[in-house]
Amino acid sequence: MRIYGIKEAKGTYEGTAYHNVNLHCLDNDENANGQVCCVVKCKFAKLADIFGDNSMNMTKLASLIGKDISVYYDQYKNPAHIVLRDVN
Repeated sequence: MRIYGIKEAKGTYEGTAYHNVNLHCLDNDENANGQVCCVVKCKFAKLADIFGDNSMNMTKLASLIGKDISVYYDQYKNPAHIVLRDVN
């Protein structure tokens, strides 16, 4: 899937703070006509772990726009690993 947009969402919900990043992507799905839009929601802190960069910020994340990725999920359907793919 290819990242076409990134949106940061942070605030509080029922007294609990949250800080998420939504990766807006287009995906080729063999069961669909055309391309399918999807959103990969990830906690901001988890992205730092995934990419091994404790200084992760929105400017660095914006550099992912246009990149192809593969997302692997944990048993709770949260992104556990994201791989940047080389596309020729």
